[in-house]
Amino acid sequence: MLGVLVTRDRPRHFIYLNQSAYIQHTIACFGLKNSTPVSTPLAVKHDLILSQLLTTKAEKRAFKDYTGDIHYLSLVGSLLFATQTRPDIQFAVGLVV
Repeated sequence: MLGVLVTRDRPRHFIYLNQSAYIQHTIACFGLKNSTPVSTPLAVKHDLILSQLLTTKAEKRAFKDYTGDIHYLSLVGSLLFATQTRPDIQFAVGLVV
C-alpha cells in the first residue's frame, strides 16, 4: 500500500501506523494542494439534510463548476482509508458517506 508505514515497538507491545505519504499522495491526486487547513473538518453543529440535495440542472451545473474535476466517491473512499490513523476526520468523513 502506498505510503503506509508500520512501525512495531516489541518491548512496549505497540504498533504505529503512519500514513503521511498516503495522505500527501491523496491531496496531490485530487488537486487539493492549495487547500487551506482548518482546525475542524466540519462546521460545528452542521447538519446535512435531504433538502440540501441538488435538484435542478442549474444547481447541479453550479456545483460541478465549483468542485471542478474532483471525483467525490473516490475522494471519500480515500479519506475513509485515512481515518485509520486520523480519528480527527473520522466523524466528518462518516457523515458524508
